[in-house]
Amino acid sequence: GTLLQDLSIAGQLLNMMDDPRHAAVRRLVSSGLTPRMLHRVEQPAGPVPQVVLDAVVPGRPFDFVTEIAAEVPMQMICILLGVPESERHWLFEA
Repeated sequence: GTLLQDLSIAGQLLNMMDDPRHAAVRRLVSSGLTPRMLHRVEQPAGPVPQVVLDAVVPGRPFDFVTEIAAEVPMQMICILLGVPESERHWLFEA
């Protein structure tokens, strides 16, 4: 099998980091994900999954990974970061 440390992405994503780096990055990220912050973004984030699903044209083949599985978290991250909807395409294209 493939070990995480064999993957080029290993150590760059929080869920693929080892301590002590994982703990340090998690503390940093967790400090911004307070109940107050989550409450602030709850309303604008709520409809995101349904809006993304509604954009799928019935009967038309589509790529689930790029059009749903990647789109929903990217929209949520943009909401958390306060990125205006009109500017989000820059992040998606990067």
